This record gives sequence, C-alpha cells and structure tokens, in this order.
Amino acid sequence: MFKTMRKFMFAISGSAAALLVIYLLRQRGSKIIRPAGVETLINVDEVPPMSIIEIDDAQAEEIAKEPIPEPAPSAAIPAPKADDLKRIEGIGPKTASILNQAGITSFQALSDLTSEEIKNILRAAKGRGVPTSWPSQAKLAAAENWDGLKKLQAELKGGR
Repeated sequence: MFKTMRKFMFAISGSAAALLVIYLLRQRGSKIIRPAGVETLINVDEVPPMSIIEIDDAQAEEIAKEPIPEPAPSAAIPAPKADDLKRIEGIGPKTASILNQAGITSFQALSDLTSEEIKNILRAAKGRGVPTSWPSQAKLAAAENWDGLKKLQAELKGGR
C-alpha cells in the first residue's frame, strides 16, 4: 500500500502529498511531531521517502513537556532614531509620512539619498516636492549644524 501511495504522492504537489500523509497517519492513530520554532525550506525532491517519524501518545507527551530553549539574543543594529523631517524646507507632513513609509526616518538616511532617488520615492507614492536641496539640508541637520541649516534655508525658495 505504501509503495502505491508513495508513487501517488510524487505525482501530486508537495503540499497536497504532505496533507495526505498527515491525514493517513492520523487515521492510523499516529502523531507527527515537528520541532517548534524551526522553519526550513526544502526541496521536495531531496526528501527521503520515509522521513516521517511515528510516535505514540506517551512519547508525544514526553516531548511536549520538554522546555523549548530560548533563542539567543541577536546582535542586531538598532534602528536610527526618527527625526522630524519637516525641519527640512520643502518637506511637509504628507511628504514626511511618504518618506517614513519608505523607511527614511532620519536626517542621515535622507542625506544618503540623491535628489533623483527622493523624486522616485515621491513619484511612486504620488507625492509632490522638489528635493533638490533636501540631501544637503539633511546633512547639516544630521550633523546638528542648526545655524548652517538656517543660513541655507534663508537662501532657498520653497526647498530649491
């Protein structure tokens, strides 16, 4: 029966085959235990045909009682603090929200972009603005050179 079923399972898609195996094993009273918190993508063609482990209820209860180890804390780099992008001349509340949704939340992130890249972000979100001087203003704001920023903004007209 299993040889016939195996041929049938390889003829149908991988997920349908897995559901069929689970259904048949449940009909027989077996349980399938998968490690918690582990996700792995595998190629169905590489899985050996008899990779399902059958256990009885007592073994399932023992495994369920074992504590699940805590994942090790990752050394992720913290996200930069969110700055008020509206301090840049030419950026209003709507433009600031478009930039925030695109992942640009700090003056440093804005200064790393070119005005052409900023235009593309605004166009994609159907926003408006002339970001010609925004990167240079953002560089001054990121360096906390507020006097230099005010001086530059005094020379600008509408962010240009």
